[in-house]
Amino acid sequence: MQAFSPKLTGWISFWLMKKPFLTWRCAERKTMSARVFGQRCLDEKILLLSGDLAGRVGDFQMDVSEIWKQGTISNMFGEEIQQYYQDLVRPCLELDLSDTETTFILCQLVWNYAGRRLQGQTMAAGEVFLERISNDLNTYYSNQNYAGRLGKMMRVVNSVLVGLVAQLNIWRISRRFKCGRKS
Repeated sequence: MQAFSPKLTGWISFWLMKKPFLTWRCAERKTMSARVFGQRCLDEKILLLSGDLAGRVGDFQMDVSEIWKQGTISNMFGEEIQQYYQDLVRPCLELDLSDTETTFILCQLVWNYAGRRLQGQTMAAGEVFLERISNDLNTYYSNQNYAGRLGKMMRVVNSVLVGLVAQLNIWRISRRFKCGRKS
């Protein structure tokens, strides 16, 4: 992280990159789930949680009795997760993405999302990185016409970003009205 923002202290760098990292992690889990479980991932909403643990999204429950009167949350992901599966997992399965293409999509997601919040040297470093990863993708496809495939991958990026921004707006509103916090 210091390579992108050498003048910032560790904690400031961490807080600036926290949400983009979480965006990467969330998207990466879904692309890994698609690769491991194939069509079952989409049909059964299976999510790979770690190297040896997976679960069905509809089966998750969380004990939140410490902070919320209702005690547990079931079906805690709601419609957002359904949309995420449609926007990210379905195209990953249809395109049968390679590791290089998956990395390209994840990098585009993170740096485009980060670009909404970051400025200055950090954003400039992100633009340099995106240019490099785009050149790497071009090299990967040497002597092939991949414009149609690239267009589909960028539609995936855009769909996920639109969903993330909508979700961020909901989180901001809930935080403003202190929804779900113990009184």
